[in-house]
Amino acid sequence: MPITVEDTNAADLLYPSPFIQGVEHTQHVKVNVPTLTAFEVDARGFLKPGVPLKIDTGALATAAGDQVAMTIEAIKVAAGNSGAQLAAAALPFIACATMAQANLDVIEDILGRVLTAGELAAIRGAGSRISLTTT
Repeated sequence: MPITVEDTNAADLLYPSPFIQGVEHTQHVKVNVPTLTAFEVDARGFLKPGVPLKIDTGALATAAGDQVAMTIEAIKVAAGNSGAQLAAAALPFIACATMAQANLDVIEDILGRVLTAGELAAIRGAGSRISLTTT
């Protein structure tokens, strides 16, 4: 079996934690990788921390009432982040935060975009146990 070495010091793998004082509860979420984009998955195929997902489908949270979990750390989910690479990816189970406080500014910096109105509504909606703070 060949042994490989991957450079873990590449700039696209160094992400700050969006969580303040850690994560209180986690749940395994089957992530629907083909529904994600280059904003959520980096060029090396790592799912970024702070991505708000629906617990039941593993797709991006889109509306108030969605039960939300948030990715905790960068996890390899695909060969890269092109449409074809994401479409070919498996649907892995990943431990995600279901109860925590996260910094909105850090999440948006990591993703390289602002959270959509639907994502914010899901995170701030009834039943969500993830709270957001700003810098």
